[in-house]
Amino acid sequence: MAMIAFEEVTKTHGIPGSRRPTLDSINLEIEPGEFVLLTGPSGSGKTTLLNLVTALERPDSGSVLIGGRDVHRLTSGSLPFLRRNIGVIHQELYLVPEVSVRENVRWAVEVQGVRHRTVRARTQVSLELLQLADHADSPVGSLSRDVQQRVAIARALAAEPAIVLADEPTSALDGHYAHLVLDLLARLASRGTTIVLASRSPLVSGYVRAGRVLQLQDGTLRPTTRTVIREFDLTGGAGLEARASESA
Repeated sequence: MAMIAFEEVTKTHGIPGSRRPTLDSINLEIEPGEFVLLTGPSGSGKTTLLNLVTALERPDSGSVLIGGRDVHRLTSGSLPFLRRNIGVIHQELYLVPEVSVRENVRWAVEVQGVRHRTVRARTQVSLELLQLADHADSPVGSLSRDVQQRVAIARALAAEPAIVLADEPTSALDGHYAHLVLDLLARLASRGTTIVLASRSPLVSGYVRAGRVLQLQDGTLRPTTRTVIREFDLTGGAGLEARASESA
């Protein structure tokens, strides 16, 4: 069974009388542990597609399924449980600027209802993976945009979600940290996490790591030939094997 499935999904935007299809009869299946790179220009519908998965937007027609369940038919009581299994990296970071990096990340784990020591361990691992340990006690609002973006990524991954939806997750990052993030997402996919990464530009490092590349254009999805441009193919990734022992 596909982890994520779109069945004849259409979504339109615009004012009445001049609405246009942002997504037009989309059919898509993404398997558990698959890493999909979604490309396309700004305004092509990438964010809309991701929002449909989490039911932040509703399709005009068709179905969006997570593990075989239509997310838009779930009750208001069931939807939060579904969302707990999805880590979302938004373009708008939605961090709490007044509190520390550690607290922003920790809250994402606490809502899972796990034990305190597990919360602490997962938070620390996520901070280390994104090389944020030195900023852990700093208020998020005092940090630069690139560090804040890494905080948002750490928060999305700390709860160990089954699905990660990443919307332009490397837009503020330099080559080193972009490589680190893409390498980490690829490792998570290899361990069974389903990854959907959206970018307005062809992320060449992403081409190397993603199992499938799709282009969203004129409301339709088109497969894209995988390409490697070697001068941008960053190798020798950062150490991502940080571990913390935890007891459930």
